[in-house]
Amino acid sequence: MEKGIKQGRREELQGGGLVRSAGGDKRGLLGRKKGEREKGDQRILGSGDFVANVIKNAHETMDQTAQFDISLDELISRICAEHKIKVKDLISKSRKRYLSKARAEVCYLAVDKLGYRGDDVARSLKISGRGVSDCRQRGRKILDNTKVINEYLS
Repeated sequence: MEKGIKQGRREELQGGGLVRSAGGDKRGLLGRKKGEREKGDQRILGSGDFVANVIKNAHETMDQTAQFDISLDELISRICAEHKIKVKDLISKSRKRYLSKARAEVCYLAVDKLGYRGDDVARSLKISGRGVSDCRQRGRKILDNTKVINEYLS
C-alpha cells in the first residue's frame, strides 16, 4: 500500500463506467444518436437495459413505501387493537397462535410494505432477525388481500 501511495494518482486508474470502457474517448460517446445511447449509472454494473430496469424497480419500490407514512410503533398499535391484544403480550416470548399471527402481520407490513429494516422490526418485537424473516413469510400468506393491507396502513 505504501508503494501505491508513493506512485500518486494514475490517470489510467481514474474514472470508470461507459467512458472508460470506450477507451476514454468521450467524443465517440457524445456523437451517438439518441437511439444508440445506453442508460448508465456508475453504481450499477451491467448493460443499459439492465441499469434502466434496476432504476425503474427501485423507483416503484420507493413509490410504494412512500404512499404510507406510519411509524413502526403506530403499526404495532393498530395490529394489536385489531387483534384485541396488548403490546406487551405481542412482544412477549409467548408462542400462542394469535400472538404469532399478529407478529407475522407486523413483520410483513413493516418490512415489505413500509420499508422498515428487519433489524428495527426485530428490536421492536424483541425477536431475532431470522424470526422477522420467518414471520414475513407467514404474514405474506395471511395478508394476501390488498383491501386488508390498506385498512391497516391508511
